[in-house]
Amino acid sequence: MTSESVQTIYERLYSQNQFLRERLQKSFVWCGAVFLATNSWFVTNGLTVSREVLYLISAFYLWLALGTIYSIYFHYSEYLANARMIVRIERALGVYEKGRHFPDESLFSQESMAWGTGKYSRHILVGYLILILLLLFLSVAMLFVLNSAPE
Repeated sequence: MTSESVQTIYERLYSQNQFLRERLQKSFVWCGAVFLATNSWFVTNGLTVSREVLYLISAFYLWLALGTIYSIYFHYSEYLANARMIVRIERALGVYEKGRHFPDESLFSQESMAWGTGKYSRHILVGYLILILLLLFLSVAMLFVLNSAPE
């Protein structure tokens, strides 16, 4: 395999990881936007509905949250798989070896090899999951509070 083909693969994987990180963020933003828009509409219109409709709206919120969590987890898994391949290419290129590119040091630190394990990105996944569950809880709670308040 030529160095040009390795470089092409490396660039493609890096580009894919940028895309996957963007998709993680967009999935969360869309979910948050739907929660915010529907909650705002319910509040501004003073929605009062039957228990069955409340359960139906709550089920929709749950479906939205679970779908978003699945999407985020799927994109995160792909992100880690790409990161592991990128680290393999970097190891093959010797960027972690001392003296290979610079006399007394390596191009990348040894700690950078942990990138493919999720060590440096797991907090992003956990943060998104916590925020989605918080949005779900607050949205459902707000619906029930709005509908239990006396008119």
